[in-house]
Amino acid sequence: MSLESYVIDIIEERKKAPCFARILALASQAFHFCVKLRHSLYDRKIFKIHDLGACVVSVGNIVSGGTGKTPLIELLANQLKDGVSIITRGYRSEIERSGKVALVSKGQGPLVSVEQCGDEAFWLASITTASIWVGKDKVESSTQAVESGSKILLIDDGLQHRRLHRDIEIILLDGKDPWGKGAFLPRGYLRDSPSRLKVADLIVVSNIEPGKPWEDLVKKIRVFSGSPVVRVHRSYTIEKGFSFTKVGVFCGISKPHHFIDAVISLGKTIVDNLILPDHMAPSISSLQVFARSCKNRGATAIVCTEKDFVKLPGDLVLEIPIIVLQMRSEIAEGKEDWDACIEKILRKAERFSHSFKEQKNE
Repeated sequence: MSLESYVIDIIEERKKAPCFARILALASQAFHFCVKLRHSLYDRKIFKIHDLGACVVSVGNIVSGGTGKTPLIELLANQLKDGVSIITRGYRSEIERSGKVALVSKGQGPLVSVEQCGDEAFWLASITTASIWVGKDKVESSTQAVESGSKILLIDDGLQHRRLHRDIEIILLDGKDPWGKGAFLPRGYLRDSPSRLKVADLIVVSNIEPGKPWEDLVKKIRVFSGSPVVRVHRSYTIEKGFSFTKVGVFCGISKPHHFIDAVISLGKTIVDNLILPDHMAPSISSLQVFARSCKNRGATAIVCTEKDFVKLPGDLVLEIPIIVLQMRSEIAEGKEDWDACIEKILRKAERFSHSFKEQKNE
């Protein structure tokens, strides 16, 4: 078991390790102090904030992963359509490790391999018409995107990226655990204080069903922010043509229980699972062993997420087929507030476009 998995088990209270938990709590307090200090330095303009002359839309969260940023960025990109660039780090990709910045899609599909750009960037390049820029330095990525003619920049995981001025701040919350177990990393999942919700132009809540829990959560959000709150519904489908009940599942995502719950909700019985750290791909040999084990337990297929599927080699052959669970986001509550945010982005982008044209004419 990796250290990351061990820490997650402690956070989720699947393991009891009182001494180590106290060490994590001390580290959590130090992390919280550093977060507050960093924000203070930016708020006082001691650290520089770059304004690039385009409509910058930050899509982020106050916790570590699992809120559905990538599907929401896909929804935004496909609604905004023209002149959109997605700025993402490409976590654990070759480009990220190189320290360089790269254009990995011009809107007609990926220009590089998934190993080069990362699973999220590759998936977004496959299903949107946005340009995709990957690199550690999001200021440099954004600068190059603007110079290439982009009017709207969607900054993946942008809430903590204070170096970029943003025009629209969209913050996501996990409706099942909005406050990240009530502690900062590494004792909980918080990367930012819930008080940061006050800077949001729009708060988006995922992983919650309608009814009283939704109303109660909105009341809790109102303690920190008066910003519009919308609820996102995730719809799940499995490729047509496959009739099966017993399956194995594998994934390398930050909150695998959401994926597992989705598979179960579609009437599937899970005989075994292979859970990997976020963004990690399984080895071919481990998949072969896993597929054989699942088959012996009565499974007729293995289900994975779209982001996991893009990391697999095209010529992979296993004893049972791998099926993709497709997930899409749609606005289920607060559609008027969502539409108003889209219009606000488009208006700001148009103003930047006019200003750019006037500067060129001068």
